[in-house]
Amino acid sequence: MTLLSHIKLSILYFIASILLLSCASPKTKAPDIASVAKELEAKKQRQMAAMVWVEMEKDFYRMAYPILEHGVSLCGDKTRFDIGIMVWNRHHFNEDWYEAVQNQYQITNVLKIIAVAPNSPAQQVGLQAGDIPIAINDWDVPMGEKALEKFWDKIADVAKDKQNQAQALTLKVRRDKQAYQVKITPKAICDYKFVLLNSEEKNAHADGENIVMYRGLMEFFNNDEEAALIISHELAHNAMKHIEAKKQNAIMGGIAGFVLDMTAAYYGVNTRGQFSGVGSQMGAMTYSVEFEQEADYVGLYFMALAGYHIDNVANFWRRMAIQNPKSIQLKRSHPTTPERFIAIEKAILEIKHKQENQLPLVPDYE
Repeated sequence: MTLLSHIKLSILYFIASILLLSCASPKTKAPDIASVAKELEAKKQRQMAAMVWVEMEKDFYRMAYPILEHGVSLCGDKTRFDIGIMVWNRHHFNEDWYEAVQNQYQITNVLKIIAVAPNSPAQQVGLQAGDIPIAINDWDVPMGEKALEKFWDKIADVAKDKQNQAQALTLKVRRDKQAYQVKITPKAICDYKFVLLNSEEKNAHADGENIVMYRGLMEFFNNDEEAALIISHELAHNAMKHIEAKKQNAIMGGIAGFVLDMTAAYYGVNTRGQFSGVGSQMGAMTYSVEFEQEADYVGLYFMALAGYHIDNVANFWRRMAIQNPKSIQLKRSHPTTPERFIAIEKAILEIKHKQENQLPLVPDYE
C-alpha cells in the first residue's frame, strides 16, 4: 500500500470516528450488572430452555410412537422391533447444554429412560421415566458418547429370533437405588426415527430415514391431532419412498441436461454444465406436488390406524394459510392450501366410509 493510500485510509477512519462520536446516546445511567449475577441468570435461563426442549421432545415421541406402531401394515419391510422407550444420556445434547440438563433432569453419562410410549410393551411391564437400564439379558449397558447407539443395536440383535419373530428379552433397570428386572416382548414398528430441530421455522420434512420436526412448528400446533397430521404426512413420504423417487428423478433430469451440454459442446458452445444442473433441479421437482398430495392422503390412513381423530384436521391448512397467505395461491413444490384442505376433507369421508363398513383401512391404489 502506498503512502498516499495510507493517508486516505487514515482520513476515512478519522471521519468515521467523528461521525460515531456524533451518534445519539442514552440519557440515563443503567444499573451496573455484576458478571456473577449475569452468569447465574444465564445458567437459570439455560435450564428453563432445556426444560422446554426436553418436554417438547417427549411430546413429539408420545404423539409419534403410536403412528409408527399401528402403521406397520403401510411401511412394507421397513420395520424394526421396539419396546417403546425413549432413552438418553447427556450426549444427546450439545455440549453447551450438558450442565443445564444435568441440573434439571439429572441426565449424565449414564443412559436414562426419559419417556415411555403409551400402551407400549415397556408401559405394560411397568417401566417408568427415570428408570436407568443396567443390562439387556446378560449384556451390561454401557455409558458415554456411543452408549445410546450400542443400546439400540443390542435391542435389535436380541429382539427377534431366527424366524424374524419377536423374542422376549430381559431388561434390568435401577429405580430409586433399587434394581429389578422385567421380561418384555418387543413389538414391530415402522423403522423411522424422530428428530426435533431447534429452529423457529414452521416446517417439517422426511429424509427417507427420519421424521424431522422443527421447534417452530411444534409450537404452532393447537392439539395432538394437528401434530399427528404432520407426523403422519412425513411418515408417508418415507413409506411411499418419495425421497428415493425424487433422487431418481434428479438423476434422470441431470442425464437429460448432460446430453444437451454434450450436444452444445459438439457445436462448439461451452455451457459449463448449466443444462446438467438445471435438468437435475427440474427432475427433482417433477411430481413434487403429486408426492405431497399422496403424502397428505396416505398420512391420513396412518393417522386413522393410530386411533387419532381425523374429523377436523383439515382446518390445520386454513391456519397455515392465515400464517402464510401466499400459500393460498402459490403452487410450486406443494399444493395450495385450498387444494390440501379440500383433498383432506374428501379423504376423511373415504376413511370414515371404510371404518363404518368395517373395510380394511388401506389407501386406494391405482
